[in-house]
Formats: sequence, C-alpha cells, structure tokens
Amino acid sequence: MDIQGFMADQMGLFTPYDVPGIVFGIVLAALLGFVLARWGARLDTIGIRRSAVMSASAALGVALVKASVPLAIALVALVLLAGPFQRADDRGPRWSNMALVFIGGGCGAGASLVVLVAMVPILLLFRWASTPSSPRE
Repeated sequence: MDIQGFMADQMGLFTPYDVPGIVFGIVLAALLGFVLARWGARLDTIGIRRSAVMSASAALGVALVKASVPLAIALVALVLLAGPFQRADDRGPRWSNMALVFIGGGCGAGASLVVLVAMVPILLLFRWASTPSSPRE
C-alpha cells in the first residue's frame, strides 16, 4: 500500500474538506460552553473550564458519529464502560474520560487523521482547564 492509500484509509468517512468544519465546531462549542458557564450559570473557575472542555469533547464525539450509526452505538457503550465523569469527592481529572473515549473511538474507527487535527483545540483546552487559576486551588 502506498502512503496516499494509507492516508485515505485513516480519514474514515471524512474528506479533507470536512476537517476545518470539525475544528471550527470544536472551538465554537468550547467558546459557547465557556460563555454559558461564565455568564449564564455563573460557575466558579473550575466549573467554567470543565464546561468548555465538556462542550468541546461532545462536539468531537458528535462530529465523529454523524455519518455512522454503529460508531455512535460503540461510543455510547464505551462512555458507559468508562464510568462516571466525576467522582463524589471531586478529586482528579475523571471529567476527561469522555474526551479520551471519543479520541480512542475515533482512532479505532479509522478516522485517525481527523482526530489528530481535532486534538489541537482539545489539547489546548485541556491544558487551559488543568492550569490552576490561583495559588489556593
């Protein structure tokens, strides 16, 4: 197999023209999640960051499954198997489980290159969300 065939296989059901739209959707979802948490729900800093990350993760998941019912069912099963997104004592980054499941599901479904490009805004959001905003956090 040549490199062009390999790259075409790793695009899954997507075309190169779909990738900018997916990245835009992820960034916009994070921005809207931030706005809703900050000015709508008036959450604290951690809540705002988690809302932005969860919105972006959900956008990635929906973008991956919009063309595939079997992948949608598989991702729902994986999310259920991953367990709760937040523990009762609220310690640790368990809220990142959803993004990890979508990343693994997308790569496993053959859309590795799409997930790789979509990881740029997700990675920046996770970095921002995991940075303490003040010394006492």
